[in-house]
Amino acid sequence: MEVLIATGLLSILAGALIVGIFNVEKNMRQVESVTTLNVLRMTILSHLQNDWSWKATVNALSNTDMICIKNQTSCAAQPQRPFKLHDAAGNLVYDASIATNGFATNGELCNTYNDSTGNDTCAYRAELTWQPDCAAPCIPSGLVKISVTLKYNPQTSNLIKILSNQHYNIEVARKAVAP
Repeated sequence: MEVLIATGLLSILAGALIVGIFNVEKNMRQVESVTTLNVLRMTILSHLQNDWSWKATVNALSNTDMICIKNQTSCAAQPQRPFKLHDAAGNLVYDASIATNGFATNGELCNTYNDSTGNDTCAYRAELTWQPDCAAPCIPSGLVKISVTLKYNPQTSNLIKILSNQHYNIEVARKAVAP
């Protein structure tokens, strides 16, 4: 009889231990997701706020929609457009114009992000858009509105979906032409 009671107690303890381990793992994944979003947010924000990075971004030949900023000509009826973010040395940091570009959990660039089905290995995406802060047609000599929407979309349901990415998003107003 004592053996049965001891076995029952051990089974209950083992079950509680397994539940505890799953909860710890779940919390660790959530912390990892939030940390990755914070790092991505700060990295992108630092490039957007850096005058030399902004100048390199505007002057990049691959950002053809930004030619009106570079040449200070009319940006006629231009809605928010994606752009390619460059660092101060002119190196491409991130290309938001390709819908499958994103980031892995370790912050490395990846190109298999999927907005509809999700992807566990490429679960993060930053949508970078810009728009002149003037009525069209306008010459953007003043400010340019930059919006960054960070997304987290894993495929596997056991990966934690963050309830709201909204507080990771960024709105920045930059001078149209960097000094």
